Amino acid sequence: MRADSIFARSTPEGISGVAVFRLSGSEAKACLKKLCGLAPKPRTAQLAIVRDPRDGSCIDEALVLWFPGPHSFTGEDVVELQTHGSLAVQQLLMQVLQMQGLRPADPGEFSRRAFDNGKLDLIDVEALDRMIHAQDAAQLRLAQGQQGHKRQQIFDAWRRDILQLQAACEALIDFPEDDLPASLVEQNSQRLERMLSAVQALDGRSALAQQLDAGLEVLLIGPPNAGKSTLLNAIAGYEKAIVSPIPGTTRDFVEVDVTLGAFQVKFIDTAGLRDTTDQVERLGVERTRARFDQAALFLNLHAPDQAPVKLDAPAPVWTVQTKGIVPGRRSVAAKDSPPKGVEELLQEIENRFTETFAPIWQDVSFQKQRQVFHVKQLLEALCKAENALLMPELQAEHLRHAAQALGYLSGQIHVEDVLDQLFSSLCIGK
Repeated sequence: MRADSIFARSTPEGISGVAVFRLSGSEAKACLKKLCGLAPKPRTAQLAIVRDPRDGSCIDEALVLWFPGPHSFTGEDVVELQTHGSLAVQQLLMQVLQMQGLRPADPGEFSRRAFDNGKLDLIDVEALDRMIHAQDAAQLRLAQGQQGHKRQQIFDAWRRDILQLQAACEALIDFPEDDLPASLVEQNSQRLERMLSAVQALDGRSALAQQLDAGLEVLLIGPPNAGKSTLLNAIAGYEKAIVSPIPGTTRDFVEVDVTLGAFQVKFIDTAGLRDTTDQVERLGVERTRARFDQAALFLNLHAPDQAPVKLDAPAPVWTVQTKGIVPGRRSVAAKDSPPKGVEELLQEIENRFTETFAPIWQDVSFQKQRQVFHVKQLLEALCKAENALLMPELQAEHLRHAAQALGYLSGQIHVEDVLDQLFSSLCIGK
């Protein structure tokens, strides 16, 4: 454990109903006794007067908790003080804590100590970072799914499989002419196939997780005057985009963020897709096409007297007729009061996203670039090992690379600059 003790305000700066201060380190309990004259029972909240040790004056009345190490978040002795959130109380308490020999924590230092003391592994910390920065319930559930024993159990099983495969390779290398079980190669093949299938599924879920983490975008596309801006305004509930009968009014993106169930979805009104000699309008069309790769869904809008634009898109495309409801077809009358078909369309989009992303909530998936990179390294090494099934020397080398990729993924093999960047992105007090 580290020798010095630290403290941090875990609630945001400014006036609040309650301000939470956390202390961690060998001096945390002694500091608590100096300030409050007591140390409550472990993990039990107790009301206490926090006093200035210099003159015994009252700083505040607070709820006090003590978590003895190693059974705490950081693995060290941890104290939590829940005071009133006035600026005067906060400033005086921080001043007194420094006078007691505690220093202000660096960003993410509590989590770094938890990592160093074996309370969190690298993926736990990365999941914590994503939980803090989650913008909707879907992203929160994604981050929560990376924590806990389920993911560790999967990694432990894969690690055992790789070790058993390596042991079998060594046996085939060292005793090629001995009476080894005839089924040894077949057992290797089955174990590799099972693990390869699991890692391929993880890779697929992780692609979805990255898309969800980046934010879901729905592009409203179509020819000029297809009703894109009118639909966007109906979705927003106010006049967000300019609506005009003049073709080519929309030149730049107009965006609206909408909550659909667990998802925060960005709807984007785009320039009408057509050939044009207007330089500014042409730039808008080019920008629209450049945005295609980021979209999770395209709504290809067209008026009754228009044909839908032909589109080669990297995501699903739904054709929607505007300016009138047509039974049995996706259609909206967004200009009506109230708009017709819009709520049904939004519900259908929510259902589609729920169906698409449900697998990544039900099983482990990763979205950070570092994690996905090592998943792909693991997958590549296992594929090569499977192709070298009858060449144990080569297969053993590929299995070594697989074990290394799994170690980097789980954080058992880590690089200091990755850790420094990760912990510095966390909040002070976390």
